[in-house]
Parts: sequence; C-alpha cells; structure tokens
Amino acid sequence: MTRTSAIPLTYMLFFGVYEPLMGILCFAGSLIDPVQFHNSQAPCQWPSTTTTTASTAAASSITNPPPPTTLPLATRITVTLLGHTSSLLGLVSFFVLWTARTQLSRRPLLLKYQEKVVKSVLWPLLFGDFFRLGCWVVVLREFGALREFGGWDGVVQGVATGKGMEGVVRAFEELNTKVNLVGMMMSVVTLVPRVLWFLGVGRYVHRRDGKGVVDKEE
Repeated sequence: MTRTSAIPLTYMLFFGVYEPLMGILCFAGSLIDPVQFHNSQAPCQWPSTTTTTASTAAASSITNPPPPTTLPLATRITVTLLGHTSSLLGLVSFFVLWTARTQLSRRPLLLKYQEKVVKSVLWPLLFGDFFRLGCWVVVLREFGALREFGGWDGVVQGVATGKGMEGVVRAFEELNTKVNLVGMMMSVVTLVPRVLWFLGVGRYVHRRDGKGVVDKEE
C-alpha cells in the first residue's frame, strides 16, 4: 500500500503532540520544584548518605553525595534553562511538523520535500536520544549501578512462576529503588518511534513510494 504522508497521524501525535507536551511539563516542573527536577536527572537513585565502596572508589572518579535540598542560584538558573530548552525544542518540533503535514501534502509532488523537512527535524533529535542514553550508561557504569539490572531476573521469574502482574510490579519497584527506571524508559519511549520512522515504517518514503505518487499526479 502506497503511503501518502511522511508524517502520518500516528507519528504526528507522538512527535508533534506527546514530545512537546513532555517538554512543556519539564519546564513547568523546573519552575514549580527545581530541586526535585534537578535530583531526578540522576540515572541511578541517590544514596541517603555519602557512601563509597572499594570497587566504586577504584572504578570511578565521580562522587555521589546525598541529594541536595537546596540549590545555588546558578544551578537553579541552569535547571530552569534546561526545562525551558526542552519546551522550546518541543514547540519548534510542533510548528515545523504541523506546517509540513498541512502545507506539504496538498499535492503529491510535494511529499518528497515533506519527507526532507521532517527528516531535518528528527535527525538531531535521534542523535540526542542516543547521546542521552549513552550518558546514562556511562554514569551507571561509573557508579557500579549497571549490575542492578540483574534485578530484571525477578520480573522474569514473576511471570515464569505464575505470580502474574503482582510479582512483576514488586520486582519492578524493587529495581526502581536502585536505578531510575522510569527516566530510562522515558528515554527509550522517545527513541523507538524515531527509529521506526527512519526505517520507513508506516509512512511515505520517496525512494519506495515516489513513483506511484508521481504517476497519480500526472
């Protein structure tokens, strides 16, 4: 089946609605509770006290003190600007993608340029997805927290032993006390649809669908 849009409704809802909304909520969070917003950026849970194991000291040059309860002025401004940047990127994505979807779909011959415009928006965001996940993996390794993912065995066992969702939820909650799973899953949620778009799943791809579109125009 020939696709007729490089940014169909499903992708538009995700890239043009969900992501901008998340960016706006991040900005609101940085204004309402900057301390919590700051502390939630850590990919692993903060310790209640300053602790350093021999293995951590040998493998890491990063210190991990308890989470701060107040922020210096410069840090607070930086946190607010981080939230503002997230919302700004979301709004730019919304307006560019909305314009591409509504204005570059009026004639089939414009779909080639619609795809190029959408790709120009998603390329840097795809790079950002991988960069963010890469940073998280590096920090988790520095803190020796990667081994905590062995806790996923509990999720698997919860299913295999017939404990159902109760066992899965319990194992998930236990692992989430050590690693910021929710934050990491949010990063993956933004990555997967973008990869699918670049793979050409469920959308117009000029190299694949262009000939049929040109024939219809003619």
